[in-house]
Amino acid sequence: MTWNDLVKKYIPNANDEDCEYILWNKTPFPISMDAEVIKSYLKKHIEELKSSS
Repeated sequence: MTWNDLVKKYIPNANDEDCEYILWNKTPFPISMDAEVIKSYLKKHIEELKSSS
């Protein structure tokens, strides 16, 4: 599984450009390469998106 695949698991409609933006701007990637840490940030990002709509 690639990092983009991980993002798409949580945000299925994300394209590759979206995935790169989310990884680099909404998570501690590449400082943290721990998938569990990245997953927790992805979940937080999804909650932020839901609350802003």
